[in-house]
Amino acid sequence: MDGKEVIPKDEMVSKIKAAKMAKKDPDFMIIGRTDARGVNGFADALDRAIAYEKAGADIIFVEAPQSVEEMKEIHKYIKAPTLANMVEKGKTPLLSGADLAQIGFKIIIYPVSGLYCATKAILDMLNIIKEKDTTKFDLDKMIPFDTFNEMISLDEFRRLEKSLS
Repeated sequence: MDGKEVIPKDEMVSKIKAAKMAKKDPDFMIIGRTDARGVNGFADALDRAIAYEKAGADIIFVEAPQSVEEMKEIHKYIKAPTLANMVEKGKTPLLSGADLAQIGFKIIIYPVSGLYCATKAILDMLNIIKEKDTTKFDLDKMIPFDTFNEMISLDEFRRLEKSLS
């Protein structure tokens, strides 16, 4: 997204060091994220990523590299596991998991893919209702009532409700 701001690199380095010192659970991972690519350019983002790794971040996340070359460049300097953020129609090239792994990424997230699909499905259904004035001919586009109730554990909630009455 445009319009981001970043804090000074030294301030973020201090935050990572403090988080590292406070960390009690070895399974808790500290992600050093920088959004500097979109604010100050790739060189600053890479400089910050290197500093975050040196500060002890377990995972490095350079947000929004804008080319495969930039994605590869990150891995010339960063040895910690890296995170790729795949946002459809975002600034980062949308690559396959295999391609991202080949570049060197260890973690891949798709933070809005499901939301985009759900939103489209909702809009499609609202258009069906508007056009047809019913949903009875489009039940195949929906999850069945019983299946939905099972998914949300409705029976368990009803039992809990009764036990508290």
